[in-house]
Amino acid sequence: MQDELLDLWDDTKFAVLFVTHSIEEAIKIGNQILLLTPHPGQVRAELSSVPRDRLMTDEARALETRIHDMLFVPENVAEVSHA
Repeated sequence: MQDELLDLWDDTKFAVLFVTHSIEEAIKIGNQILLLTPHPGQVRAELSSVPRDRLMTDEARALETRIHDMLFVPENVAEVSHA
């Protein structure tokens, strides 16, 4: 389904708002990725994805790690581990 959506987008260039809980899917499908906070849902961060020809690179893996940490690592733990 992801590839079908991307093929359709390549043909039409229409705007899409795609909601997913999958970090990998967000990176594959999205150009811009919005991370939302829990209740109330507010934009926590807006990130640019990587071009599709670089999905299997260290750049994409680094983005996946960054998103994961922003969503799941408490801020005080992240600060301690980077000290």
